[in-house]
Amino acid sequence: FLTRAKDMGANAITIDDVAHLVSFPFYPTALKKKIHSYKNLYRILFQKATQKNIKIFVNTDVCFLHPSIKKHLQREKKSVSDFLKTCCEKMFTEFPQIKGVVLRIGESDGEDVGGDFKSDLVLKKPEEANAFIKKMLPLFETHKKYFVFRTWTVGAHPIGDLCFNPKTYQK
Repeated sequence: FLTRAKDMGANAITIDDVAHLVSFPFYPTALKKKIHSYKNLYRILFQKATQKNIKIFVNTDVCFLHPSIKKHLQREKKSVSDFLKTCCEKMFTEFPQIKGVVLRIGESDGEDVGGDFKSDLVLKKPEEANAFIKKMLPLFETHKKYFVFRTWTVGAHPIGDLCFNPKTYQK
């Protein structure tokens, strides 16, 4: 994959996802083991990408959730943005070769989607997106990482027209 990407002229890749690069003590044992396994595979990929001088970016939805995360956030009275900030901090510390994160808003998994983590629409208003960006930017600046704010706002909530409405964009 990396050789083919390099041969095609690519100098960077984006991979999924932050959820599988960080783990927490409050996660169920089986999930922690799975993430540990993923992290070992990512280490190999990251080493090979670095050897080929290919930059690594990681995708994430704002925000991925699991029942254990929801319980933790309620118990600790933390916001989703607090959690995501902690995730990125952990990831940048453990995987310094990551150049940045592509944070996607406006995407949500349907009820029929399986897997350990499900995305939920968290940022619903332009003001929330603005506050989120202001909260996250200092972390990225400290670690000298790229912050890519990617929208897929397809009409849901007041932020739903961000892709094409200059007034929403300005907010």
